[in-house]
Amino acid sequence: MATLAAGDAERAGAWADPRFATFIPEFPASGICGEAAMLAAFEAAELPEPDLEVDAVLAGIDSLVESGLVHEQRLFLVGHSYGAYLVNRALTRTGRFRAAVCWEGVADLRLLDEGSLAHQTRWRGGPPDETPERWSAASPIDRAERVCTPTLLYYGADSGLVVQGRHWYEALRAAGITTSLIVEDGVGHTFATEHDLGRFWELAVRWFREHLT
Repeated sequence: MATLAAGDAERAGAWADPRFATFIPEFPASGICGEAAMLAAFEAAELPEPDLEVDAVLAGIDSLVESGLVHEQRLFLVGHSYGAYLVNRALTRTGRFRAAVCWEGVADLRLLDEGSLAHQTRWRGGPPDETPERWSAASPIDRAERVCTPTLLYYGADSGLVVQGRHWYEALRAAGITTSLIVEDGVGHTFATEHDLGRFWELAVRWFREHLT
């Protein structure tokens, strides 16, 4: 199996798996396109339509499908942290993936901690009560009814983001989506050890195989 990483992807090997062809895309919020593009991505004034970052990732996948390297009917999606936030956004826009895994992803910006809320308030043009439409536009949970992809939610009990997972899980269940929430004890926001990463991949691959056909 092949692994293709776009840009200077750190720890690309951690995300590669010999059981799958692996595509690790870049996106503007990573800073690869420069500071101006990064800040524009954080502000994302155009959300929810269009979603320029998600569209960029999907375009990369399209190119791989067209090249014959991957099969259109056997696509899976996985992301961690901001990547998982993009996974959640992507799931509200397309049903092309057989299954998805969100590891430590934000679904509702209004549930972030105080420090993150301060940043989002600047990017959203005001607090939630002043610019509710901007906060809603950037929160995938408000479009859970658009999701049609079986989605595994994986969160570390020590990360501070479990509240995101619980609310996202309930929203997906209410929308009739096949979903599962795993909260891993003793795990923080990042895969700090090989054991943590191995445990995650074990669960992710099992989820993908369950939804392969």
